[in-house]
Amino acid sequence: MRNALLLLLITVKVNAQVVNEVNVYVRPGTEVHVFESMTNANTGTFTVDQGGLLYVDGTLVNNGNMTFNNAASLLRGSTGSDGTGSGIYYVKRQGSSGGIYNFWSSPMTSFNGVPGNPSYLFDSDLGNQDPSDDQPADPGWVAYSGNMVPGSGYAGRGAGLFTFSGDVNNGNINYPLTFHAYSPGSPAAGTPFNLCGNPFPSAISCASLVAANPEVNGSIYFWDDDLSGGSGYAVSDFAVWNGTGSLGTGSGNAGAPNGYISTGQGFQIRALNNSAVLNFTNNMRFHNNAQFFRTDDEISRLFLSLEGNDLYNQILIGLLEDATDGEDRLYDAFKIRGNYNISLASLDGDGNEYAIMAFPPPSVERTVPLSVNLSQGGVFRFHANSMENFEGYNVYFHDTRTGQNVLLHEGTQVEVVISAGETYDRFNLNFVPFATGITEAALPSANLWAGNDDLLHVQLSGTNLESALIELFDLQGKLVVSRQLTFASGMTTTPLSGLSIGAYVARISSDEVNVSKRILKQ
Repeated sequence: MRNALLLLLITVKVNAQVVNEVNVYVRPGTEVHVFESMTNANTGTFTVDQGGLLYVDGTLVNNGNMTFNNAASLLRGSTGSDGTGSGIYYVKRQGSSGGIYNFWSSPMTSFNGVPGNPSYLFDSDLGNQDPSDDQPADPGWVAYSGNMVPGSGYAGRGAGLFTFSGDVNNGNINYPLTFHAYSPGSPAAGTPFNLCGNPFPSAISCASLVAANPEVNGSIYFWDDDLSGGSGYAVSDFAVWNGTGSLGTGSGNAGAPNGYISTGQGFQIRALNNSAVLNFTNNMRFHNNAQFFRTDDEISRLFLSLEGNDLYNQILIGLLEDATDGEDRLYDAFKIRGNYNISLASLDGDGNEYAIMAFPPPSVERTVPLSVNLSQGGVFRFHANSMENFEGYNVYFHDTRTGQNVLLHEGTQVEVVISAGETYDRFNLNFVPFATGITEAALPSANLWAGNDDLLHVQLSGTNLESALIELFDLQGKLVVSRQLTFASGMTTTPLSGLSIGAYVARISSDEVNVSKRILKQ
């Protein structure tokens, strides 16, 4: 590439030293592969546009300017080395603007100043594991504006499109981690979660990072706004990746991690012992640099969310042949309560909360308790967002308070009234192999509607019930009506006089029937 202006480059295989002395522009999505060494002379500029790639297998010497626009990548061979070039690399990364925080890391060997204002580092020795004091932030967050250490992560608000400049990292980078015993809810100082970051000007593979670092838990947490527009820590949450799957932060699993950590991206990971060091190598680098936070087909996966009052939180439960009944480093992700207003988690036998839980496909019915934490009570919906590969199982949602036992299909929504605060012993998921399953038709059902006659009409099917209790709750979860009903041929009415116009949740309960429905009084 000597004495020429290249406006478009395609994949090039070269078996000799490559020297660039002119202006080179690599169009978006275009790849340039150099299988020997490359020098960018002091007269040369080399720009790789969005989604493009420059791969250099040998030594790379930059004496001019090399620019990698947002989502572009610089990949190196596993033994590729850097020369003593006098030039400057520019690596651009699109972060969020406005009041939204991003987790950042630097792809440069030395860079001063964290993107965004204000900006912070996270001190795991000062942080704790008690979410109740996280408003406005966990004690581990410390204001910071100094040098960004390769492999470390930082938080910054509203940086927008940011440009890192200097000399890029390459080869092995080792970042020591802080260890404290995992003790969820403990207000004592110390947490095993460390804020780290991708140190390379290319994406890295989550699976490769976890496989090469057995001293860390295999779940990677990304901070992301909940897609509501961003209004601070209280309405944001963590997206999670591990070997079971990915959880996003928006409705319908929006923003779920794609298995790669992009350039400039910070993340949290949990150390498992006092000697844990997070090792980054060129073998982890990958050309998939598009996603910024901003599988296996054999796995049975249930994505279940809790929704209501403009709030959203989701968990993932997977059935994997190589999972165990205990905590698996590669498949289970503890719950980090990032959203102060709402939290949904699955529970193990010791009461530990999980955002992602995996266990072997059960041969008999298995019950998974759920925990819920809400800042305000009201009417909420459990929503089976997605169900994959459940051909051999029925999954039931069970409300122990109302007796509801609902067979879940993809898209099923179950409406419940939940009070503010912690709820640990009310909601369960039951995973039932077909051989022991019951049929949905065996469950009684009810049809309720509010008529113009100021009466609530109730029609039961699948039961010969003669009487039952009816309770009406307003949308704040307050009980406003409680009375006994008498049925004739499965039908009855009850007055709604004295109730304000609006929506209510009606619950019909007896030894045979436990159903809840929303009604609208006009």
